[in-house]
Amino acid sequence: MASVAAHTDIVQTVASMPQAHLRLCLGTMQELAKAAPDRARAVLLEHPQLCHALLHAQFLLGLSLEPTMPPDLSETAELRAEAVQRALFNSKNLAGGRRAANVSRGSAPYPSTNVVIPRPLVPGALGGSAGRW
Repeated sequence: MASVAAHTDIVQTVASMPQAHLRLCLGTMQELAKAAPDRARAVLLEHPQLCHALLHAQFLLGLSLEPTMPPDLSETAELRAEAVQRALFNSKNLAGGRRAANVSRGSAPYPSTNVVIPRPLVPGALGGSAGRW
């Protein structure tokens, strides 16, 4: 019964953390696993509640633990067609002056954005399969 209460406390604590903090925790653990895999494994073995917290953080952030296959040729063609349609739609919806200015400078007809995509922590990143823990 005490272990259930401990897991509930961990889940509630992790759920109350901002997403940026969850990403920071996962990223830090991933960097430790790359730099010192034996030390990372030892920390996780010494603190199983940390394992539970990290897994729950992955769940909350929508990071999948299931391996996925890359799209096949037909799925790739569909994804490319959707991307082209989105680009055409976006370029048609921009204001004429801005679009003309961008085209005259030779840049893309849509505004550029800086996008940061976090790398998910995957079970294999800790130097072995998940079954060895």
